[in-house]
Amino acid sequence: MAFCTQCGTKLNDGARFCMSCGAPVAGAVPAANTAPVAVAAPAPNAAPVPAASPAQAPSPSVPGMVTVIPRGQQLVIPGFGTAGVFIKGRTVTLSAYSIGKYAVTWELWDEVRQWALKNNYQLAEGQCGVKPVIANPGAEINYQEFLYPAVGGKGQPVANISWDDAMIWCNAYSEKLGLEPVYRIGRFKWARDKNDLSKMDWDRSKNGIRLPTAAEWECAARGGNPNVPDWEYEYAGSDDQEEVAWSCWGYSDDTSHPVGQKKPNLLGLYDMSGNVDEWCWDWYDYQNISADAVVDPIGPESSPDYRRTLKGGCFFCPMFQKIEDLHSNNYKGGSACTGFRLVCP
Repeated sequence: MAFCTQCGTKLNDGARFCMSCGAPVAGAVPAANTAPVAVAAPAPNAAPVPAASPAQAPSPSVPGMVTVIPRGQQLVIPGFGTAGVFIKGRTVTLSAYSIGKYAVTWELWDEVRQWALKNNYQLAEGQCGVKPVIANPGAEINYQEFLYPAVGGKGQPVANISWDDAMIWCNAYSEKLGLEPVYRIGRFKWARDKNDLSKMDWDRSKNGIRLPTAAEWECAARGGNPNVPDWEYEYAGSDDQEEVAWSCWGYSDDTSHPVGQKKPNLLGLYDMSGNVDEWCWDWYDYQNISADAVVDPIGPESSPDYRRTLKGGCFFCPMFQKIEDLHSNNYKGGSACTGFRLVCP
């Protein structure tokens, strides 16, 4: 049994750093923790350009990730259109990142959850292959009246996950892989349960796994290259909704499906339109998005009713499946239609 030499907290087996104060464990090599370097907004130019030195050390290989912007580069995205993150008149610069090829499956969720429960985390069970059942057939649909029987099988995206469940799980998966968790409560405490997550912050000097921002999600869904026709597709990989998305227009059977069955987009990412909604980091308040030059935007500073952004749409509703669409749910709310996808440096 080992204890932190700085604060006295009991250490988990194999820990590289203390979960309470962040101090490195003797013999472990911590990731670099340098101050973020300010990046001047470049001229509108869609080509990747060299980035300033990153604040976090690169993550080791995380299974199932696809590079959107290579390490050491940035992508400058000129705005177009009237909806989404990349509106006309706005220039968005994004730094290097990779994103999950698929939404997180129930199998991966449960593997990490079982490890996490043995290491002082609290996590919801999650569900998969969920088919909503309206409690009062014939009545006007009330999403709060859905029941969630599990009817699925192998390879289904995990569902009925709240935003704060996703945050805690990301921290657990980071620790399991030997990375530094990014989500903290205050200055020293990593998020491990649902206590006071309204005050949670994202430490961008760490190299762990996290949710995408809305800008990162939309860039990946568009294929990561503003210079090719795919960038302006309505859906992730096509203008044909049925080709790339599970939706309720008679072909989803009102349930989610195993990941990777539809056509991928240009980057080889699956199900970014349809199947399950995907949580993003951002608070939701995009009614008055500013048309200016921004670097690595993380969304509004707050939301009046504690709502976080969702992207991609789901199997139960044809709405919100266009890449530009933004919608939301309370950060403590989950549904049969809600899952998430991972990002790492």
